[in-house]
Amino acid sequence: MYHLIEGWACRVHSIFDGGQAIVNVYLPGDIIGLDAISRTRDLEGVIALTSIVAETIDGRQALDELMTRRSIAIYICWLLGQRQRQTERHVAAISSLDARGRVATMALDFHTRLSRKRVITGSSYGLPMAQHHIAAYLGLTVAHVNRVLRFLRDEQIVSFERHCMTILNLEQLKTLAQKGLPSSAGYDKRSSNEQTPYRKSAYLNDDGFPVSQVAAANGYP
Repeated sequence: MYHLIEGWACRVHSIFDGGQAIVNVYLPGDIIGLDAISRTRDLEGVIALTSIVAETIDGRQALDELMTRRSIAIYICWLLGQRQRQTERHVAAISSLDARGRVATMALDFHTRLSRKRVITGSSYGLPMAQHHIAAYLGLTVAHVNRVLRFLRDEQIVSFERHCMTILNLEQLKTLAQKGLPSSAGYDKRSSNEQTPYRKSAYLNDDGFPVSQVAAANGYP
């Protein structure tokens, strides 16, 4: 296991058609390989999105401490429970929201996580993901991601330029993350490849901050 001190990383998973999906994005402060405690998954498929600084955590030692120290047991259980809740929320968002909602949840998720870790204090943050990374993370095509980002920029909701994500209208972004925009907003819904109409998911919290941890996608190079 590793404690990510600086930088971004992700976990990729190969899918049946030969492509790859990004199934986790790790931010500064995250634990990489938490599943190693239960021996359910190794670190295969974890790649760095930027230069990183990380410290090694002895998985066996952590497991031994888990068996003997109540405080660590409680903390590990909290981390695993948080991971599960994040996974459920994101899967619900992927199945319930259109492309605009998915990109909105991603933008809010990263902003919320970075703010809680006090990595950022404003409305902008560096996002070291190209459009093909975002597509592989959200289950969209690159062309579709490009259209959605242009739409959000034109509507003065979000700006993504030179790997910098800036939230221009937080309230509208929250609304979009919860239920998408009505068809009258001018976005060509026919460009979407989702079949399920957007709706508010039972797994989204009241602030509309579903946490992006798991997605299935294709076309990741």
